[in-house]
Amino acid sequence: MKNGVLVAECLCWAPSNTNVSYLPIANNAGASCVMNAQKPSLNLPDGGEAMCDAMKQGSLISTYGPEGWKPPLVFNKCPARTPWAWCWGAPCEEKDGDIICDCPMM
Repeated sequence: MKNGVLVAECLCWAPSNTNVSYLPIANNAGASCVMNAQKPSLNLPDGGEAMCDAMKQGSLISTYGPEGWKPPLVFNKCPARTPWAWCWGAPCEEKDGDIICDCPMM
């Protein structure tokens, strides 16, 4: 539990060989939407221009990048209602050289 929201601290990465990434385009999508709905005082940037502006000002936010390096994908079949962490649009920070994102549990 962090700031009143159940999150998983997930190890993420920032590829240096691309400048293309996709982020939630509206305030009704992505991890920040979930976190703001649970705790409005977090006031995380909505998707789209607000999130892009926050990133330009130095905020680390989990996005999807179709290019660049990424670790191998791991797939698993889980029973219905298995909790999972939603990282797309989640706030992140650098800790000891790693990028850790606070991904809300769904």
